[in-house]
Order: sequence, then structure tokens, then C-alpha cells
Amino acid sequence: MDYSEFKEHFSILSDTRQARKSTYNFFEVMFQVVTAMLCGMKTWDEIEGFGEENLTWFRKFSDYSSGVPSHDTLARIVGLIDPDEFSLCFVRWCNDIRREKSLVTHHVAIDGKSLKGTYDYSKNKCLTHMVNAYSVDTGLVLGQLKTDEKSNEITLIPQILKLIQVEDRVISLDAMGCQRAIAEDIVLRGGDYLMSVKDNQPRLHALFQSHFF
Repeated sequence: MDYSEFKEHFSILSDTRQARKSTYNFFEVMFQVVTAMLCGMKTWDEIEGFGEENLTWFRKFSDYSSGVPSHDTLARIVGLIDPDEFSLCFVRWCNDIRREKSLVTHHVAIDGKSLKGTYDYSKNKCLTHMVNAYSVDTGLVLGQLKTDEKSNEITLIPQILKLIQVEDRVISLDAMGCQRAIAEDIVLRGGDYLMSVKDNQPRLHALFQSHFF
């Protein structure tokens, strides 16, 4: 992992903290957070622990003169970041890694995820949902879009298809993406599709059951 390239890709992120009150270097924090998440850390406590355990390794890339932040500080710094800016940086970074290493993608999975950290208990729902295009072959995110309602995921699928290469790839989607217009778009762009069929398409679901069960 190249720290200078990481800083270059994430340079558009806005650090809105007051400089004189900032103990920790912004890009060092982001490098710790992203690296920890790529290694499977999911909570701020885990990301803090990962940083402490691997501080010697992190100092191979940058000074980390103040060490690593506490979980509360990590959450506060990351909470100030524009999520759309971060998504753009992360996807561009992943795509550059893919190109540099000549990683080939044959299978792209498009899937929606609700972000648990955005759950609003007063409304009994998650406030943020992400639609991701994920390379099954390389493990890299190829594209990502955000929506406030899970029901809106279907409208983002055509948009995320425009962000990625479809030709000569298999695009797999869950039942929500099982729509004729989406299938036609994939075929017109030279790809193949694999879709789940459930009760949201009752006639098609019944047809499959009558032929294959």
C-alpha cells in the first residue's frame, strides 16, 4: 500500500477541524481507518485497537507523532467528512489499484446495504442505504451510490451501471434488481446478467416454479 498515493486520492476530503485544536494528522487518521476496515474491523473500538497494535507498521508510512486516536476521536473526525466525497475517493482509489495491478473482473455483484450506524430509533429505520458494485474476482468496490430510502435502491441500479464496465462481464443482482429495463440495459451494453427471482415478480416467479420445481 502506497501512502503517498493514498493521500493523493483522498486529497479532496475536507478537514473542517480547527488546525490549532487538531492533535492528529487528518490523513494519518484516514489511513488508519481505511486500512482497519479493509482488514475487517467494523467498530470504532476495533479500529482504535487495530491502530495501537499496528502502530509500528503505520510509522513506516508516516510519523504518527501523536500515536493513534481514541475510538471517540476517530468517530468524531470521520463524522465530519462528507460521505459523498469519501465514496468518490475510495472508489477512484480502488479502481486505480485494479488498473495498476491489471486485475481482471468477470463477475460484478450489485447489492444494497443499510448502514447500521445511521439507524434512527425514533423513526425505526436506517437513514442511509448504499448500492455497491463489487468485483467478485478482485474484492474491490467498482462503484457506490447512496440513497436515503431502501425502496429507492432500484432507481440507483441504472445509475451505477453507468459507472462501471458492463461489456464481457456477468452482472448479478438480488430480487429488487430483477427488472426488464435493467436486464435490457445490461445486454445492450454487452454484458450478461444473473438475477434472483422472488415474489416481487409474482408471474415470473410462478413461471420459474412451474418449470423447474
